[in-house]
Amino acid sequence: MRSKTLYTVIVADDEDELREAVCSMIPWEEYGFKLVGSASNGLDIELARQVREVRPATNIAFLSGYDDFEYAKQAIQYNIISYMLKPLTMEGLGAELRNIHQKIDAQFAMFRQAPPRADGPDLRAAMLMPLVLDDFADPEGD
Repeated sequence: MRSKTLYTVIVADDEDELREAVCSMIPWEEYGFKLVGSASNGLDIELARQVREVRPATNIAFLSGYDDFEYAKQAIQYNIISYMLKPLTMEGLGAELRNIHQKIDAQFAMFRQAPPRADGPDLRAAMLMPLVLDDFADPEGD
């Protein structure tokens, strides 16, 4: 799958060997992503919370070894785009990366097509404001 748009990816995992394998073995660009870095602090959901506070519109995907509903429930509260369980085959991971790319494409398509509205929420502003303003609060009551 060769796409015109490459979305940036940072892989975070505290298991050095797994992190390095994910970074080096996945043909990121074939799935429409550009690997821009890696971090060794990936297991803690706290990382998702911190990312959400700094950049609310960032898409977050989890590849977790925790088959625990409470852990998944915590991850989901951060509005993640995907939650995958280890172990995962290369084919399964590739399929999920294609799915994630399609979801992000759809988000941007909605943004580009949404006309400004005088009678309701402006979808463009709702998507753009969290990207540019760290402390943006949703005027609709969030």
